[in-house]
Amino acid sequence: MFRALAAMLIAAAPLAAQNYVETFTGGVNQGGWTYGANSAVQANGGNPGSWLHTTNLDTFAPQLRTTGSGGPFAGNWRTLGIHSVGVDLITVSTQFPADRECTLMLSNGAQTVYFLGSASHVPQPGTGWKSFEFAVDSDSTTMPAGWAVLDVGAPDATWNAVITDVKTVTFFYGDPTFFFIFDIWNVGADNIRIGDEMVWTDLGNGLAGAGGVPELTGSGQLVGDSKLVLEVSGAAASAPATLVIGLSQLGAPFKGGVLVPNPDALVGLVTSPAGAISLASKWPLGIPSGTAVFLQTWIADAGGPKGFAATNGLQGKTP
Repeated sequence: MFRALAAMLIAAAPLAAQNYVETFTGGVNQGGWTYGANSAVQANGGNPGSWLHTTNLDTFAPQLRTTGSGGPFAGNWRTLGIHSVGVDLITVSTQFPADRECTLMLSNGAQTVYFLGSASHVPQPGTGWKSFEFAVDSDSTTMPAGWAVLDVGAPDATWNAVITDVKTVTFFYGDPTFFFIFDIWNVGADNIRIGDEMVWTDLGNGLAGAGGVPELTGSGQLVGDSKLVLEVSGAAASAPATLVIGLSQLGAPFKGGVLVPNPDALVGLVTSPAGAISLASKWPLGIPSGTAVFLQTWIADAGGPKGFAATNGLQGKTP
């Protein structure tokens, strides 16, 4: 569904708003980023300019990680409002093929949680730079979907302990629960970033029908080729509905309520006998960080002021 909007989203994308980007310019490395042995900042060849380069790394899995204080990447992510982390990676060479996930790991020194980037694999030799973005729901007091505890620990308690005291951030090449053979890696990183943008924001402005105000929710990280799910609940049963998709927020009076998105695209739907809609798709590749999309569903409902009910508006923003 959203693949058809990819070109429109790319054209409308703004520059990303981010708290800090480690570009390694002038040799600056506030996060103390390293792969371990043989890591050094080089002035040229990055994405663009300076970058962190590691050669002859003899390991089962490269682990790009913060050291020391961790600089702007450490602290209480909930208080700081951190909601996104990203990195650009390059694989110059390996001895053996290594088609692996890029996994984000967070640790407080005693406990570790991780998000397995199953849809995003580290770049292959000769393919150049590849960008990775991870959404982090630091406000959640329960472990968000897709995250897991490394080793042992109660999920929710471990999540809260780590997210409020992040000491080390690691980008792990592969699934950290798997065993890999050793290899000689020539790899690098650039533009390691951390930001406070929320992926999903409820914009309100729902319009009640006979059964109350229907609800629209979204889930997914909004990174290229990752799963996206939109769900409507509490709507009239077996009723015609329209999903309104916009690249900007309109906020105009409509049918006794408020049309939240600018109506750039309309998708005709029908609610289930339970008054629900569930849509699953893939977020398109190539959508820049900081791109926003606005959504709202309108449903035919005789209990509405003018024969319609509407869900809350919903903003999705790429991390």
